Amino acid sequence: YMSRLTPSALDTYLYCKLRFYYKYVAELYEEDQIKEELDALIFGNILHDTMEILYRQFMIVQKTNIVESRHFFWLKEGVNGAINEAFQKNYQIKGDNKKVMIEGRNIIAAEIIKKMINKILNIDKNYAPFKIIGLEAGTKEGFSIDFPLEINGRNHVIGLKGKIDRIDLKAGVLRVIDYKTGKDEKTFETLDSLIDRENINRNKSAFQIFFYSYLLQNRFKEPYERIEPSIFNSKQLFDDKFDWRLIKKEKGEPEVVIQSFGKYSDGFEKILNKLLKEIWNTENPFDQTPDLKKCEFCPYNGICKRF
Repeated sequence: YMSRLTPSALDTYLYCKLRFYYKYVAELYEEDQIKEELDALIFGNILHDTMEILYRQFMIVQKTNIVESRHFFWLKEGVNGAINEAFQKNYQIKGDNKKVMIEGRNIIAAEIIKKMINKILNIDKNYAPFKIIGLEAGTKEGFSIDFPLEINGRNHVIGLKGKIDRIDLKAGVLRVIDYKTGKDEKTFETLDSLIDRENINRNKSAFQIFFYSYLLQNRFKEPYERIEPSIFNSKQLFDDKFDWRLIKKEKGEPEVVIQSFGKYSDGFEKILNKLLKEIWNTENPFDQTPDLKKCEFCPYNGICKRF
């Protein structure tokens, strides 16, 4: 009864079941989000789009999907043009060919994005050579799977999908990369904590990148040795020892750097199964979150009459 579910749909469910119902089941259109949220969203989109434009142009012009360290002079030369193009894409009114001027607060935003892009390119240069497998993968070619589920003796098939910022391959390592411009962390406690709505430290980004890795494991058929879930998060991007890998940090246990999704794949499938069963079980109501703070800026608070 719903289109394919994305990680953000599942996150909405964990945030508030009723909001999930309004948005994904009843398909009620969300009114414009509050301005700060919208700004943060567009800021993130521009960074994602710029990285995609840079590498896509690179592959067209250089006629290769192998990125070597010598290519980064060329890539860096294209940064300003790619940022400009990303701004046009996000701010231009449909059907209007007028160029969007980057002015006011957006000048500062463009400068911050430029710093971040150059930093990502430096990290990429040190990692090169690598082969680009996909950029913003999942739009048309689609990373989607059908997830079988049994509830109360009845079989269901749930459609899952995701759009992955970048997939690259080097020496058997398939990196699933997500760029994050918010306060996202790479540390999580346990797989179960990722779907625990009561947990204030629930790591949405870790759930998302595991979800993408799971899709890729089920869909990618070329040879590789391991999938490495990778988050390029702005919060740590400028650290000297920046590492894109996730860290499992359970109380009283030593830290574990996640080098291979394979070791966590069964565990992730279990929590996904548990979450989807809860959503599809008709005995579970789509009720409101008990946390009133979440309602304040919810686009549906007029319907559910909390405010």
